[in-house]
Amino acid sequence: MIQKILNRVQGVLFKPEETWDVIKAEQSSVQQIYKEYLIFLAAIPALSGFLGALFKGTGFFQSLFWAALFYLLSLAGVWLSVALIKGIANNFKISTDKIEIQKLVSYAYTAFFVAGIFLLIPPLFWLSVVGIYGFYLYAIGVPKILSIPGKERLNFTVITIFALVFVLILSFSLTAVISGIEVSYLSIYS
Repeated sequence: MIQKILNRVQGVLFKPEETWDVIKAEQSSVQQIYKEYLIFLAAIPALSGFLGALFKGTGFFQSLFWAALFYLLSLAGVWLSVALIKGIANNFKISTDKIEIQKLVSYAYTAFFVAGIFLLIPPLFWLSVVGIYGFYLYAIGVPKILSIPGKERLNFTVITIFALVFVLILSFSLTAVISGIEVSYLSIYS
């Protein structure tokens, strides 16, 4: 199972064009994508952030609470992203299957989750910005996974990327407000 996840991560990150074609052809369910992929990838930034907070001197239980909350909100964020994008697709009168949107969002989030490894080393946390590569992956995946006419594809992609940005900011912000640990707890300026 781990090898399958690693192969998918490598494919999405390094060969997105071919991998989106493979993903499009796969028969899967929302539960299967969460169970076989997302629950493992969402653990990367949560575990890295937990250890990074400990290294920075944050208390064990506060760090653990942050990690658990961030993990849950990350998974919920994928769900919310799918719901928002499905609603936007309906407004564009684009006929899409929810599983197609789930595939697109879940695998585009790969870059965000993998970039979370940088939360492990407090002075390098800012390198997690490489996760924005996920927006590029998403933009490549839209025409591969969803059947959107060419003239509407750009508008749809831009609007839905804003929805993804909103959900990512929401996940980090809610985690910070509820846990009392801001993302800046790993800041080099602290």
